[in-house]
Amino acid sequence: MAERGTPRGNGMRARKPRILFLPMEGRGLGHLSRSCKLARSLQSTASCLIGTGVRYAGNLVPEQCEYVRIPGLDGLFESRATERGKVPFVDLTPEQSVDFRRQLLCTLERMFRPDLIVTDILPAGDYSELADMLARSHAKKFILLRSILGIESIGAIRRFSLEALTQFYDALVIASDPRTAQVDEDLQFTDRERSQSHYIGYVSTPVSQKEIEGARYRRGLKPGDSWIVCSAGSGFYNTRNFDDWMSLTKDFTGVHFDLVLGPSYMGNIPSGTPSIFFEGRVRVTTEQPDLRIAHAAADVVLSHGGYNTLTETMEGGAPLVVDVRHDPLLERRRHALQLQPYYPIFVAQSPSELKLGLNEALNGRVNRRPVRATKSLKFDGCDEFGQLVSEHLGLCVPNAATN
Repeated sequence: MAERGTPRGNGMRARKPRILFLPMEGRGLGHLSRSCKLARSLQSTASCLIGTGVRYAGNLVPEQCEYVRIPGLDGLFESRATERGKVPFVDLTPEQSVDFRRQLLCTLERMFRPDLIVTDILPAGDYSELADMLARSHAKKFILLRSILGIESIGAIRRFSLEALTQFYDALVIASDPRTAQVDEDLQFTDRERSQSHYIGYVSTPVSQKEIEGARYRRGLKPGDSWIVCSAGSGFYNTRNFDDWMSLTKDFTGVHFDLVLGPSYMGNIPSGTPSIFFEGRVRVTTEQPDLRIAHAAADVVLSHGGYNTLTETMEGGAPLVVDVRHDPLLERRRHALQLQPYYPIFVAQSPSELKLGLNEALNGRVNRRPVRATKSLKFDGCDEFGQLVSEHLGLCVPNAATN
């Protein structure tokens, strides 16, 4: 296997640099999705491998990248399995489970020999399973942070310590416009951390007008039809919201609805009148292959406020109604409020506020404002990340929009 940093010239063909993404294995899909978008933007200039325990990875990883699925936290730790209504797939103590994952990750790094390792939110992983691998690897190391961190993530980074963060990592990459980020305040950065911080902007993929028109055509919409996409992300947090979202389809009888519950949704879909489903005005699914395009093409998007749903909607300019009633990590409401000065977002904390927000959006009180057209927010996270990688690895990275 070729060594890291094989030089160009002397008749030798230099291998493409290798990047290992290790996204946080959260309860949703946002961390993995964000890493996949970054990997996609680099796939022509670097060999990107994603290591994850998320079962849904095969549906998200770009075709020219690869992934290794290791046993997930939900299948190893009883506390995580119970949240999903499951039991662990193997009888291991928590200590044995951590060691199992630690050895798998060390083997992955040793065999792939990355030039750059990109972790996500948690500096050493959920259970410090990344610590040994990061300490031994000679690769450059980036940690990817979001605009707003949840209370669990803030606590984990503080326990790791900011001093260790800057010693382990070459760059602290904040996937946000600096005006909407609160990482500095939440973690109480000093000049030492700020000197390694890079606000790359939101990580998102552009959506063309042709893609938007195609999505609306496939949905069977006619000119003038209104379409609301209710998007629950992975579905983990939104089981309790479904009844209220379903009730809205009966309040807005002239509107088409897609309720996308997410691959992790565990609730029972309540019965509805046959006309709601059989006439096609309302569709209820757990997964939608072109959901990114649907978010951009809808007239209104109702969601729980996850990072990727927000950015994908903003690509098309539809107003957002964010349901923040079940926000245990206290991050989604904060993020939506930070975005409000720059984008039409209605924050709802009750069923009546959900209805009010949809009424305002549908009655033309909120104009459609594609975020790239208004340039109201920094939305070139993929390009900026590519430039940062180039600086550290000496790559020639093309504009992400051309990939």
